[in-house]
Amino acid sequence: MIWYTDSYPVVRSSSVWRRDGTELFYLAPNQTLMAVGVKSNATTLEVSAPKALFATRIKWMEIQAVAHHYAAAPDGQRFLISSATDEARSVPVTIVLNWSAALQK
Repeated sequence: MIWYTDSYPVVRSSSVWRRDGTELFYLAPNQTLMAVGVKSNATTLEVSAPKALFATRIKWMEIQAVAHHYAAAPDGQRFLISSATDEARSVPVTIVLNWSAALQK
């Protein structure tokens, strides 16, 4: 059976499940990493009140560019978070036009 749930505020696509399926992690609009406990069986779905875990330094534009900026350890007790530094944000982008012509030389 597949469960579809919806509530306000809607969990963004940056949500990550704890490996055992008992917790869902997501970024709140203020970029705080949140956790929601989940219990389910064949007929019911119980969701706990969201709890704030900690603030992150992930920027809104970074969220739009990459699907997942963090990974949860299997036990949900540690997180690996990717966040660009100010130096990385100022690196110029090089665009190569007509690159296929260079391959033929």
